[in-house]
Amino acid sequence: MVNIYGISKFHIKIFTDAVFGVAITMLAVELKVPHLGTGTTLLGSGEFGEIATTFVSYLTTFVILGTYWITYHAVFNPIRRTTDLMIWLNLSFLMLIAIIPFSIRLMNEYNNQHSFIFYSVIQILTGLVLFLMWKHAMKKQLVIADEKEKDGKETRLNATIIQLTYIRTAIIPTAYLVSMAISFIDPDIATIFPLIIIVPVSILLRLRYKNHAQLHAQEV
Repeated sequence: MVNIYGISKFHIKIFTDAVFGVAITMLAVELKVPHLGTGTTLLGSGEFGEIATTFVSYLTTFVILGTYWITYHAVFNPIRRTTDLMIWLNLSFLMLIAIIPFSIRLMNEYNNQHSFIFYSVIQILTGLVLFLMWKHAMKKQLVIADEKEKDGKETRLNATIIQLTYIRTAIIPTAYLVSMAISFIDPDIATIFPLIIIVPVSILLRLRYKNHAQLHAQEV
């Protein structure tokens, strides 16, 4: 596999960070202040429940986007070279990230199971593409060092990092896959289920791997 486009890893990461910044900004734009009549309080307007639901959706999606950003860099930092397929997988990932603010607006606007399923499918596909990026990097040995150690052996990525990255790329799509099934039983629980799962699992992973000295940020 080659990279005929001549696009460096540095430029791919810069472009990706920019798209994440725009996506999070667009997400915040969707938080609109209601127009109330004179002498009308928010609690007495009947719109408080709708605003609360919108804010919870915003909070959940912000955490999801933040998790995707963290996981993306966990996937991309160890990569030493890119391929044509890696570039297109990265563009597919960014396309889905850019759609997330639209999908959350659609869900808040219509607030039904169909809009939630559409939102969930976008999340599942986004996580799946990120998983495929890491799978491709492993299959094509894109994380193997070009140089060799003193004993002549190639420098390989720590097995713990490989395992942890696979787990991290699978958390969000798995949570939304289960959420879609829950939506047929209780749509309200389905909406907040990903947040209930992703945050505790992230904390547990942090506690599980906190003593591994090999797990650290490294630019290559």
